[in-house]
Amino acid sequence: MSERIFERCHANLLNGAIIEEVAVLDSSHVRSVKGSEGLDYGFKEKGKKALKITLLASTHKVIYFHSTEPDNVSDITAFTNLSEQHSRDGSIIVTLGDKGYIGREFQEKCLKNGFEIICPVKIFKNNHPSHSLSPPKKRLLKTHRCKIEHIFAQLKSYSAIQIKRVRTINHYDCLLNLAILIVSIHN
Repeated sequence: MSERIFERCHANLLNGAIIEEVAVLDSSHVRSVKGSEGLDYGFKEKGKKALKITLLASTHKVIYFHSTEPDNVSDITAFTNLSEQHSRDGSIIVTLGDKGYIGREFQEKCLKNGFEIICPVKIFKNNHPSHSLSPPKKRLLKTHRCKIEHIFAQLKSYSAIQIKRVRTINHYDCLLNLAILIVSIHN
């Protein structure tokens, strides 16, 4: 029960907030030093167990939703789980992601849950682009994409978030909720 206090505080903070039409999406890796309950070996650092934090934030750097998953879960799977938990009724949030969120089936699933994913164009080895973007969507990506990186930099300025030093994911999640609450109030 005590692990949910900061999560409830963050929900109360967002309760009166209007969720904007444009949001930014990204995930980051966190290496684990102690405890590996529920974790798997990561892709970034071979031989080390890690977890992945996925954030959905506004363009004004207010974090709406977050999730923690084992590091071997793909970005697409992590956000699919997050979007199913927080599906929207009728309203659609334009969500700016990186190249890890490209995929037609994934984007259709997210659209059903109320999230329209916009990603930069990826050029494959055969010189074919993954999709095309209109100039307004390119401008949106260029203007707001860096904001999620700033949020991760603020979160990772706390040493308890930068490297998982606690034994369980629940304790880490509690620390993450506290850091999110502080970053959301600070912004």
